[in-house]
Amino acid sequence: MKSFKIILILIFIFILDIIFTKSYQFYKSIKFSKGNYMALNNTYHHELKKNYKGKGRQEEIIFTNKYGFIQLEKQSKINLKDKNNIILIGDSFTQGAGVDYRNTFAGILTNRLKDKKNLINMSAISYSPSIYFYKTKFFIENYNMKFSDMYVFIDISDPYDELYRYEVKNERVINRKNLNNPFINNFYDKIIHYIKKFVSNNTTILYFTLRSIKDVLNKKNIDEQLFYEKYGFIINHQANIWTFNKKYFEKEGYKGIELSKKYLKLLKELLDKNNANLTIVVYPWPGQIFRDDKNKKQSSIWQKWAIKNEVKFIDISKLFFREGNRSELDRLKIIDKYYLEKDMHFNQNAHKIVAVELLKHIN
Repeated sequence: MKSFKIILILIFIFILDIIFTKSYQFYKSIKFSKGNYMALNNTYHHELKKNYKGKGRQEEIIFTNKYGFIQLEKQSKINLKDKNNIILIGDSFTQGAGVDYRNTFAGILTNRLKDKKNLINMSAISYSPSIYFYKTKFFIENYNMKFSDMYVFIDISDPYDELYRYEVKNERVINRKNLNNPFINNFYDKIIHYIKKFVSNNTTILYFTLRSIKDVLNKKNIDEQLFYEKYGFIINHQANIWTFNKKYFEKEGYKGIELSKKYLKLLKELLDKNNANLTIVVYPWPGQIFRDDKNKKQSSIWQKWAIKNEVKFIDISKLFFREGNRSELDRLKIIDKYYLEKDMHFNQNAHKIVAVELLKHIN
């Protein structure tokens, strides 16, 4: 009888936990929806809100124009039909997530070149090649957008996004549906995965209780714990696993690369029709710095693609690597110097040196 009461109490707490958690999630969605700077788009999935002035993902200040393009606060109005326009397009790195736009490489370049060239930044968080293509196509067809050059900043997460996040249906980029998790190998893994997903999405008390138990059972020493709290997420993020896990790449990861190539090929053909030049730009994540791999896999893939398709190629990885082997401590210092804390995005220091490097090519 006593055991039965305990079970009823636990069930009651579990139900209250779910109710509390879902209520709080609903409250957050209402409270913060007005400040959300993203908007859905029926053709290229999503974009920055048009004529937005406010904060971004980490309190950075964001200004957008009537097209939803991020820009400097007092930037002159752009003329989309000017053939001398230069387009920058990429994901959160090129948008400059976490850094005030005036201090990002795109913002610095825009300011430095304002008397010579008109830079337009069409980037937004979580963009990837299918969106690069369909967004460019949309503005060419609907706004008669013209430009002489486009710089596409290929992110390490792009193949992952193409494989697991997006798909194209009826000339529209939409959320990919009914995908199996690539890291699940058997039925047992699948059950555990769905249980974890349910607990993390729907509970608070149970979630933190189970996490505490896990921490006790898998207790790390203080140094290990501090390391994984600060660097674990950014160096082992699943979107960059294709760059260092050969088994995963050969089994699944290569498919994301092929999808990325497909949409970049379509983008190249579109630019050829409009007499515009394409330049591919690549850069490393903290995971590549930590493993000291010189960003070889990403750089090699896209350099070969660029040569094959007769487009320009820029690898700015050299700004973050040095010749010879460096100690782990040295590599962590590089991450601390050039990336946001506990985040894989560039900080203000990195944006400055990237701007200087890109200026050589744009000029």
